[in-house]
Amino acid sequence: MSSIDRFTLAQEIVRRAGRFIVTHNVRSGIVKDDDARELVTEADRRTERMIREVVLTAFPEDGFLGEEYGLVPDTTGYTWVVDPIDGTTNFTHHIPEFCVSIAVLYQGMPEIGVVYEPNRDMCYEAALGKGARCNGIRLETRRRPLSPQTLFG
Repeated sequence: MSSIDRFTLAQEIVRRAGRFIVTHNVRSGIVKDDDARELVTEADRRTERMIREVVLTAFPEDGFLGEEYGLVPDTTGYTWVVDPIDGTTNFTHHIPEFCVSIAVLYQGMPEIGVVYEPNRDMCYEAALGKGARCNGIRLETRRRPLSPQTLFG
């Protein structure tokens, strides 16, 4: 299958995972808190397992690197990189600003990125050579170099 098939699957999975988190209100507590930067909840684990199962069913030879369960090596050059709940601290404090993040790398280089914020129903997606969109609307990029004052969040 081609990268565009992976792109379509990534778009579907982030939305499915976001709905799962919100619909099931899966806030079943912190299961690991090594330090303030390493919160892990049962919701993180359940969501990652769901994403992993869907990806590896569709692309069984692809690699999969999840924040919670580590790496499944690939034989295709493709690796899916997943943060099931990007913003776990917000999630655990019932602050509705978190997202599901997926990237697909080919031979270590990013080809696809999809980020879904379920509480706002905002899906940001980009694929190499295809541009970037938010909920299907093309995003315009700057045509000039970034200045030293440019901030990224």
